[in-house]
Amino acid sequence: MARVFNYKQKLYRLAWIVLATGMVWCSSLHPAAAAQVAPAPVTVTLDDNYPPYIFRADNGELKGILKDTWDLWSVRTGIPVRLQAMDWNQAILTMNTGQADVIDTIFETTPRKRIYDFSAAYAKIDVPIFFHESISGIVDAASLKGFNVSAKAGDACIDYLRKQGVTAITPYPSYEDIIRAAANNEVRIFCMDTPPAMYFLYKYGLEKTFRYSEPMYTGEFHWAVHKGDTALKKILEDGFAHISPEDRQRIEDKWLGTSSMLQSSLAFRYVAYVLLAIFAVALLLISWNLSLRRLVVGKTSELTRTLEALQEAKQESEDRLYHSNAILEAIPDLLFELDEEGRYLDYRASRLDLLAAPPEVLMGRTVAEILPPEAADTVMEALRQAAENGASYGTQICLELPGGEHWFELSAARTQPRPGKPITFIMLSRDITERKRAAAEIEQLAYFDALTQLPNRRLIFSRLRQALSASLRHHTYGALLFIDLDDFKTLNDTKGHKIGDLLLKEVALRLAHCVRVEDSIARLGGDEFVILLEELGPSMEEAASQAEGIAEKVLDRIRQPFPLDNLDHHATGSIGICLFSGQTESEDELLKRADAAMYRAKKSGRNTWCFFDPSMQATLEAKAKLEMELRRALPEGQFALYYQAQVDGTDTILGAEVLLRWLHPQQGMISPLQFIPLAEETGLIGPIGHWVLEEACRRLKQWQQDPLTRALILSINVSARQFRQVDFVQQVSHMLTRYDIEPSRLKLELTESLVLDNVADSIEKMHALKAVGVPFSMDDFGTGYSSLSYLKRLPLDQLKIDQSFVRDIVTDAGDAIIVQTIIGMAHNLGLDVIAEGVETMEQKEFLLRNDCSKFQGYLFSRPLPLAEFEALLPRRPA
Repeated sequence: MARVFNYKQKLYRLAWIVLATGMVWCSSLHPAAAAQVAPAPVTVTLDDNYPPYIFRADNGELKGILKDTWDLWSVRTGIPVRLQAMDWNQAILTMNTGQADVIDTIFETTPRKRIYDFSAAYAKIDVPIFFHESISGIVDAASLKGFNVSAKAGDACIDYLRKQGVTAITPYPSYEDIIRAAANNEVRIFCMDTPPAMYFLYKYGLEKTFRYSEPMYTGEFHWAVHKGDTALKKILEDGFAHISPEDRQRIEDKWLGTSSMLQSSLAFRYVAYVLLAIFAVALLLISWNLSLRRLVVGKTSELTRTLEALQEAKQESEDRLYHSNAILEAIPDLLFELDEEGRYLDYRASRLDLLAAPPEVLMGRTVAEILPPEAADTVMEALRQAAENGASYGTQICLELPGGEHWFELSAARTQPRPGKPITFIMLSRDITERKRAAAEIEQLAYFDALTQLPNRRLIFSRLRQALSASLRHHTYGALLFIDLDDFKTLNDTKGHKIGDLLLKEVALRLAHCVRVEDSIARLGGDEFVILLEELGPSMEEAASQAEGIAEKVLDRIRQPFPLDNLDHHATGSIGICLFSGQTESEDELLKRADAAMYRAKKSGRNTWCFFDPSMQATLEAKAKLEMELRRALPEGQFALYYQAQVDGTDTILGAEVLLRWLHPQQGMISPLQFIPLAEETGLIGPIGHWVLEEACRRLKQWQQDPLTRALILSINVSARQFRQVDFVQQVSHMLTRYDIEPSRLKLELTESLVLDNVADSIEKMHALKAVGVPFSMDDFGTGYSSLSYLKRLPLDQLKIDQSFVRDIVTDAGDAIIVQTIIGMAHNLGLDVIAEGVETMEQKEFLLRNDCSKFQGYLFSRPLPLAEFEALLPRRPA
């Protein structure tokens, strides 16, 4: 084999000599080509913690399959490659900000295809769920409900789990951080690509501590370039085309391990040695046989006696075997003999219907081939414990047999090792189906209500105790809802307990449709029910709002008619709500508080809900009332636009920013700080923003007819929810066409947080509107990320300095430097700049001295109604 390798190496060496000679000859014929400038390097960013594909050694040096592959690509193409391996989130940011040409170790997803062009897949990566050996039942994403799952920040696995409804996800900076946390018992379940998972589990000695499920999905590794960069993509593909499959195989063999033909030659050598040994033994036997012949006469009598003794021993052995078989036949359990691989070597069963497969199928196969994966893993774990400790007891598995579902309890024992024989195990499998069924019935009677099959007081108290511990640990709020049916006693007295029981069953069914899967419902007795809501968020207000929503849904369901034995019964309920967040009160105390709140609800007229905390009740009622009035504000014409002037250095009005005001018919002017967040939360900001946009376009149309106002520009603020609407670009374009106005007179103001929420989508929409002539201003600049990496990619026209910096520029050196920096940055990028919140001449003069010549603030004008704003316009020069 070594000769073959040497021969191939000589061929490769000869090929390179010929190629190099040809290149020298070509360069001598074409000196201009030889003098060309060296090609520009290609910068590749990728994850630095994905063994064996790419990772760092202890000295920080990059190693792995991709490092060697890109080095070979560089050699074959003559183009230098700069590998920038880093944290995955940083790698994505590096690529998205234009600091890299190529991104590697990336999965292809629909959102990413909008901004990247992908290569063909070069590796398939399985992504399973890893879980601690003490946990069972984890088979897919659906079985993760109620568990906390750890995953690497930015990993595609997080998006997959969230789409499957898994929300309890803890992100970690890197794969190794997850395994390190698992070693410290901080992580019990995690989602991770198989290659790095197996590498780090073995590195930290956890390969036997964690199991893993079937792959949830299989991802494919690609490299990608920026969308539309077809030239670079072709260069890369041409370069990889010059890397042969044999080259790739050598690299993979280096990092994944190889099988060598040397093993075959060694095996042959060992066989030869064995044959020689047998031959030698045969010679010895022949010599021995000759010596035996000389002794045969003298030993005849001795052999006769020995034969008689053996016959007696045989009879005794057969008697014992008959006795043992009789004992085994009397045992109702299944007996199996298995080897270390879980292969069935023998069996004994008094009932063949309890076998997982017919005997002819069972024998010679492994438990992994016969049993479901989870049951097979359990059996193999029992064998592992028996191998280590001599025996294993109490392991249970459940099998679906032709006769129905059966539970078995396993006991395994390691046999005494015999020289030259492999270790085997005897496993006893006892059918405990009836015992399980009886235990389930006992548990049902002990923890569940016999009428409604809901948890009873004992079980809900246990779950409430766990919920309190979880809320304290996770710093989240939960809620307890105490529900009592109004006038239930009257129904029982007039229609009888049979009808009353039917109503209670129907109420239990309807309550189940009002809550989430992770919530709990219980019947305390009589007509009293409890709902336990967990994980309602870290904010008391948010938790109260969610609890209120569930309570409203419950009351609405109860108000629907109940068909009870040809009788349509109408019922109502009263609900008391008590929030909790790991407080020290007992479960009984929390139940008493919810009960007290329920009685307040009954005193308030029934068919309603009430919080235990009166102040919270008042706050929620005020919010609900404000939301109801906000929904009427737009159709009833309660909104108005105010205009705040924007001026230049000579105080000439250039235009105005449009500001929304709510003129309530009873309360008067309501602050935008009150109703704008509520509009965002309820989704009303969409229609309100559309109305503002249309009113601004209508005003520009009217100003366009007057020479005095024709050049004015109107700036409007666009909310995040409005900007993210799929048809936002079409809405603006339609308005411009409908009112036939000059697009450059309508300026859209966007905040930094809005733009950075989805940079790719923001850039696409801004370019589309920019193409029709709509300008953009970055509002409140300086309060967000203020990163040049995205700023240079946005089609902006103007930066708006936030008033928080302008307020103290005369007295605060720090604010002054920030403002000077923003102005210089804007001018260097070719952007206009305007300062808001200008209230004094000193502020204006400072800004003028630093090349900012556009202003907005109380020094020039407060936000004014239209008529008052237009009254300022005659001061402009004609």
